[in-house]
Amino acid sequence: MIKIGKAKILYGAGIMGKQAFEYYTKNDSSAVYCFADTFKGGEGKEYCGLSVVSFKKFLEIHEGYEVVICIWDLFGIVREFEKNGVYDFEIFSDDIIRREKFPWSNAFYDSLKPLDKPPNSHKNQKKILYGAGIIGKQAFPLYGNDQVHAFSDKNKAGSEYLGKTVLHPSILSKLQEEYDIIVCVKNYDAVAEYLRSKGVFRFRKFLLLSKSRKEEIDFALSDGLENFLNENTTADVKIINELKNIDFLENPELIIDYYFKYFAFSRKGITVKPIKNRAITRLIEENKVYGYLNEMLIYADRCGMFWYEAPSVFHGLYEYYNERRPVTVKWNSLIEPTDMTRKYIHENYKDCLIFVVGAYLNYVRSFYSENDFLAAKGKLGRNLTVFPIHTIPSFTADYDMKEFASIILKEAKNFDSVTICVYFHDYGCGNCNSLVNSMKSAGAKIVSTGFHTDPSFVRRLKTIILLSDAILTNSVGSHINHALSLNKPVKLINQRIKAHSITEGNNENKKFYEKYDLKEKTVLLKNKDYCITEEQRQIYEPITGFSIKKSPEEMASIFDLSKLVIQNAAYSRKNYIHGIRRTYIELQTAKSSEEKLLFKLMEKALPKDYSEHIRRNSHKYV
Repeated sequence: MIKIGKAKILYGAGIMGKQAFEYYTKNDSSAVYCFADTFKGGEGKEYCGLSVVSFKKFLEIHEGYEVVICIWDLFGIVREFEKNGVYDFEIFSDDIIRREKFPWSNAFYDSLKPLDKPPNSHKNQKKILYGAGIIGKQAFPLYGNDQVHAFSDKNKAGSEYLGKTVLHPSILSKLQEEYDIIVCVKNYDAVAEYLRSKGVFRFRKFLLLSKSRKEEIDFALSDGLENFLNENTTADVKIINELKNIDFLENPELIIDYYFKYFAFSRKGITVKPIKNRAITRLIEENKVYGYLNEMLIYADRCGMFWYEAPSVFHGLYEYYNERRPVTVKWNSLIEPTDMTRKYIHENYKDCLIFVVGAYLNYVRSFYSENDFLAAKGKLGRNLTVFPIHTIPSFTADYDMKEFASIILKEAKNFDSVTICVYFHDYGCGNCNSLVNSMKSAGAKIVSTGFHTDPSFVRRLKTIILLSDAILTNSVGSHINHALSLNKPVKLINQRIKAHSITEGNNENKKFYEKYDLKEKTVLLKNKDYCITEEQRQIYEPITGFSIKKSPEEMASIFDLSKLVIQNAAYSRKNYIHGIRRTYIELQTAKSSEEKLLFKLMEKALPKDYSEHIRRNSHKYV
């Protein structure tokens, strides 16, 4: 829990900063010295009656105070802190304000405490190999006799295997702090669930690579993937598994409970004070959000793949244009709806696979069964679904909610029902309260798609759109693409919206968003009635891909090729380009029909001049 001592500087003059201010000054009015903020700070600026200093001023004075970060976009600000030598800080978690409302167990709060050891400390620990079988036998010599303390296996407990004692899994909960537990079995998911039931949460999956060295087996530790595989996200996995079956369409109020539970857990992985010169790894990767990848894998019958073996599934329009291009640099293998950004990316990265698959909702199942869907539609009748502009951790959006509510009521006269789809980040947290409350009073149905890391997010989204007869919105976004791909007409309300950027890096995205927004609004505003116009299709085809749909076999080939590349890269991000070039060279001389098809797919996903590019560099990758 956040310590209380000398006066504090609260970094973030926003909603969370205000919550923190009220919390700390409740019993001590002098507990907070000032605020600091990258964009709202400066001479003469004030918030909650205290001065707001700039980032430059903050760097000059912070050492005399306790620093508490009070913004959602932790990754950006922590990175800036590290660049400037600020390593001593805490992170405010607003769940502490709601303890009385959400009384969780002591075990829950204990799980939120910072870890005593840095995440990679188990590199130097002796190993306990779970699984006294073939895979355990393969792992044993790679770690070495001196590094393996024991085996564990519920069916062989009490015996010996390869000269080591076989322990019963029930005692591993007492040993998980002292030893590095590695699961060496085929049915990893079942064993992982079994271990958690026994109170074991610190364990890793063994991955056998051809011609492996020990460093390659531990790839998850060297490439920043440990945050998905190790104990830091165990709580996240539990919450996510619980979330994916919750019907936020019928019970949106449940999202308030899970909002605080989820974010308390998701912030846990970065509440440990950073060690100097150690990078803070982003916990949520592109493929772990919204459930697009999960649905595509089910469609392609490739459910056994790990998220890091698949291409990155881009779900937005605007991150392509960020100069940093983080996902592209990390993975060099992308799934996109169209080839809109293909030329742009290939100008910067020759070694980049771009797989074009068309509208993503083509591959998504409905959240409801057919009978449940028909029953829900029968209650709604002719339905108008509203998507208000939503906030994200990097942006807040201000607009006249009373004005928008009156517009909705006016538009609703031609419909039997109105549904308001509220983004999880806004529901119950002040950003959308006045709109939600006024529409509830008018008889509107409030729904939510859930949380961004919930695999069922996109399933709920598709169901909400399918239940509607028309879409009303005051924001350009991916919901318009999705609605048009499902043949649902969209009407855009031209409201003045003020967007506040939280991090400097997102200002570039914001500028592009505003510029691109104007072009689409011009066309959509011509649509006085609810119908899909030819102009809309002409603008949205290049970014949505209405006319493109892959068969399950074609989608399976995309994932098979992606896995082959990452295998040739020895499951290492730093070797990814090597993996692409090596795969290209190997498939050039392919003899089997399956490999020939993969090569054609690879040629289509790479730049047209890639053959010449690889010829100039092939001597490095034979």
